[in-house]
Amino acid sequence: MSASSPWEKSVTVRVSSVAVIVLIGLALTLGYSQIREGDNYRKVFEFAAAIVLGGSGVYSAYLAAIALRAGVLLERQRNAYHILEILNEADLIAAKNMLDSLLTEAVAEKDVYPLIAGNKEHLDRTRRLLGAYEDMAIAVHTGYADGETILRSSGSSVIGYHGRLCGFIRELRKSKEQFQNYYTDLDALVAEWQLKRTRAGLGIGGAAGSGSK
Repeated sequence: MSASSPWEKSVTVRVSSVAVIVLIGLALTLGYSQIREGDNYRKVFEFAAAIVLGGSGVYSAYLAAIALRAGVLLERQRNAYHILEILNEADLIAAKNMLDSLLTEAVAEKDVYPLIAGNKEHLDRTRRLLGAYEDMAIAVHTGYADGETILRSSGSSVIGYHGRLCGFIRELRKSKEQFQNYYTDLDALVAEWQLKRTRAGLGIGGAAGSGSK
């Protein structure tokens, strides 16, 4: 979910303020018209006051909702930055460097799994990286972390390593029944990000992150 721009919130608040002022004006106008018709002054102004107070209550609730939404978004962004720190820890950087050296253009997709699985260190590092990516994807899908922040910072890296490890993931799932559902949230998130970037490239909408950490 992308964050709303500050000016968008500012415009919305101004429009709501105008709405409250209009309500007050209508209430007073109605009250004046009723007074001229000889109705009871007290009832007229009680009615006008009820309209004004009701409008103010709605406006206050609206402002509270805006503040709550901003607070939730800020917390999700903080969680996203914490996840980004994890993705850039030394062991995960080592795993990426290992994959960069191991998975050259000469390695076919069908050969990726045996190349990694045949070496314990390669296997451990690869699964550590994919596990971190899967945890990140779950955090985004459950609303714990802001996906747009992670996409902008490390989207290219996540998409790239996932693509290079598709063959490994596929064969790992086949190797044992317990692995059948491994990295499914990661698959889904990468697909969402790729679609978002495609739409952005076609001018359909959405922001594509260009980070490559």
